[in-house]
Amino acid sequence: MAAAPQFGIAFRIAAAALAGAPLGFAGGALLGGRLLADPAHAQAAATVIACALSGALLVGGLMALSAILLTPRTARTVTLASGVASAAVVVYLVQDFVGDRMAQARAFDAAYERLPDFNLEITADNPNRSPFSELQYSSDERQYTAQRPGGWLCQGQATRAQTMALFQAMAAMPTTPTKNTATPSANCQLHANWHHGDTAAETCLNADHEMLLAADEMIEATERRSSCQRLDNG
Repeated sequence: MAAAPQFGIAFRIAAAALAGAPLGFAGGALLGGRLLADPAHAQAAATVIACALSGALLVGGLMALSAILLTPRTARTVTLASGVASAAVVVYLVQDFVGDRMAQARAFDAAYERLPDFNLEITADNPNRSPFSELQYSSDERQYTAQRPGGWLCQGQATRAQTMALFQAMAAMPTTPTKNTATPSANCQLHANWHHGDTAAETCLNADHEMLLAADEMIEATERRSSCQRLDNG
């Protein structure tokens, strides 16, 4: 008959830990976000998650300890109160997350509607450059044609987010109503030219240029959905 009391104690400990864990998770995430010196840093998300998990373990452990040290009635009261508070926190976090995502989506839709049609071409001297050596992109239907390593010519479609990333990188470049005065030199290994409206420009890209990185990400992300055929080199 000793198994029943032991089961009851184990149940109280588990219930207390589960009731307190969401509070610790939320508190840890909030603390981690406030302690970050640069929220835009690449490791910011990992730091917040680590703090949130640490908080969940800490508060969950304290709640489990309270279930052992307190009387059963007091432990049940504390667990119930923590459970109610945790439920309220979870509901708030979900609503806040959904609301934030909806606001971001509306802001993106508005920005995308203002996006002008543009054409972009990037050419690399190295025909075996990965993921492409030549790229032509038109934002009108978000279609691209890319020459890829191994003699493949691929056609695909970009997402709205990828189109926005290309335009933002393009818009950051200095342009004139006709041509960019900084014409790429003869030894340029990565040449880009684009135009939208009355604005046209060309430049030489570095391997880590934002425009090139955005183009590479677009090709790699849409690789499985693209249509490719072998080029006739004969």
